[in-house]
Amino acid sequence: FTGYKMVIEGPFDVDLSLEPSLSAAGIRLEPDIDGVRPYLSSIGLVYLKVALKPLLLGRIVIKKLVVDEMLVSVVEQEKKKDAESQPSRLPPNFIIPILESVSLQNIQLNTMDKS
Repeated sequence: FTGYKMVIEGPFDVDLSLEPSLSAAGIRLEPDIDGVRPYLSSIGLVYLKVALKPLLLGRIVIKKLVVDEMLVSVVEQEKKKDAESQPSRLPPNFIIPILESVSLQNIQLNTMDKS
């Protein structure tokens, strides 16, 4: 679908309680076998806890989000002349989650111009 694969090298845990949570460590998004696309991202640790009742009612309430040791590489593509006429890439019924507690630590963003 994207040309990238996700690799999780560290512990991965899912808790299906009244406040479901997910934690994972050593996450990488890498180019698929063809290797044409650039390296994209790595995350040392991610922890996510959601509220169950709103989730069952179709709302996403993130009680806690922790991201640590994140590296993101962005490659800027050449802009098309008709960029204003590009349709939105969001699905029509996209739900924006409610975030109650967010902790972002040791985040690094690298940008590269393809031209």
